[in-house]
Amino acid sequence: MSSNDDVKRYSALMDALADHAEGMTDEQVLADVRDAGRDVAADAEAMRQSLLSAVTRAKSARLIRAAEAHTLALERLKVPVVAIPNDPVRRRRLLDRSLARRPEVQQMMTVAYRDGKSLPEDDVESLLKQLASLGALATDDE
Repeated sequence: MSSNDDVKRYSALMDALADHAEGMTDEQVLADVRDAGRDVAADAEAMRQSLLSAVTRAKSARLIRAAEAHTLALERLKVPVVAIPNDPVRRRRLLDRSLARRPEVQQMMTVAYRDGKSLPEDDVESLLKQLASLGALATDDE
């Protein structure tokens, strides 16, 4: 017998079983299950627990993916999008151009450092990194 014949026989058997089950009442199904020695309540509880477990696993997987995405987003904030110049003069020019783009930030800087000229070099670099992470750092073409 060929494999194709086996598939046809299997398909016919499955169709017959489906037709038989479709025509059964709930009481007939329950009686068949009991006749097979199964505990309907226990089977129903096992199915319920299985479904709850699947839902819990799916939610946990989503939560894990969200936590990983959040961690990745935080890591991206630590890396400047734009290369910060090594030369202190070029860093100050970049900071000046960036602040000119954002007057509200410049006002806060003025309050913190008065003229901006007394700003230590370490703070200039730190501010540039913060502006870069916020997407507020000027680009070379500005």
